[in-house]
Amino acid sequence: MKPKPPARVDRIKKEIEELRMIAFGAPKHSPFPEADYLELERESIIRARVLLDCAMVEEITAIIIMDHLLDDSPKWKQIKYFGRIKKYRVLYDDVLGRLPARYKLAVAKKFIQIPKNISKTILRMLAIRDVFAHVRTLDYSKTRDLSYKGINILSETGFRSYIQDSSEAVAFLIEKSSILKNPKGYPGQLHISR
Repeated sequence: MKPKPPARVDRIKKEIEELRMIAFGAPKHSPFPEADYLELERESIIRARVLLDCAMVEEITAIIIMDHLLDDSPKWKQIKYFGRIKKYRVLYDDVLGRLPARYKLAVAKKFIQIPKNISKTILRMLAIRDVFAHVRTLDYSKTRDLSYKGINILSETGFRSYIQDSSEAVAFLIEKSSILKNPKGYPGQLHISR
């Protein structure tokens, strides 16, 4: 007999379903078919994941840059959270936060060696992000721009390929950051100590 999931899991599933209906549910008197709303939901899930992954890449590369620029600072090495220290926040938010993602990646490459396959994956991720964030809003006919490794990212096969590659790229960058590394004794859990 399968054990019943904890109440928290049931509550979260119910909340997700309610949010889904709020965000993507068809209005009662909609002139559009339900299939149009389902397509919008499918595309939005993929779009949200791509934007989230690219935001992670940008933040992690900024932290890698900070790790190397501030490597000789004893205070930087001892802190667990830099959010309350003004000079670190200024560097992170006002300097590195204004650099485009591709520039951050180029600067990070000066400090760490990034394998070609990871670098290519990150550039592909950013290209898809650019289409989702800046171009593809209402209707976009250049489906070639939505391809990931030659497969449309809106397809299940294309999205699976993207997820596998993006997960490897993010994991690689996390491993190269001293702040984001997992603490000893906690394998598999992301430890963010900003």
